Amino acid sequence: MRRKKVSREDVLEVHPSAPENFCPDYLISLDEEPSYIKVHEGNPCSWGYRPGDEEPSFAILPTGLWQSLERHGRVKVLPLAYQEDYVPLGQRDGRVYFVRAESGSIKIGWSQNVERRLSQLQVGSSEPLNVVTTMPGTMNTEKSLHQRFAKHQIEGAGGEWFHPGEDLLRFIDSLAMGET
Repeated sequence: MRRKKVSREDVLEVHPSAPENFCPDYLISLDEEPSYIKVHEGNPCSWGYRPGDEEPSFAILPTGLWQSLERHGRVKVLPLAYQEDYVPLGQRDGRVYFVRAESGSIKIGWSQNVERRLSQLQVGSSEPLNVVTTMPGTMNTEKSLHQRFAKHQIEGAGGEWFHPGEDLLRFIDSLAMGET
């Protein structure tokens, strides 16, 4: 099973007073109430602890069944890959780029390496592509620009290619001139 990546910030969102050294193994949901849990292996069962707790909150049976020691309810379990400084992909710094095809259509994309991304795009394109300009941003920035210029999206082109609308061209020109 694939493990969900979480950071210290994610843990503090659910457990604001979690000790600095708390590194969770699982995200537990008991009747839709989330908790991060650290597991201590045992025999015949293992124990799940919430941050700062001295007593376990869950027993993990040899069959893999999780049982709350506090109350009855449905327990959902999600294994984690904890990385204190993990930054979700949508929030990672990079460059939002504007690539223009020879035909005039414009791609708004995001990459941490625009030159490599342009090479990848060029392989799949029958016409020459050129980077018009870039701006610092995240995938979330890219997404907001897609929404801003949605009226120009080219249907069937994956949502990242746009007709060269006047407002889009003005925006790109202002970036290229350092005004935005």
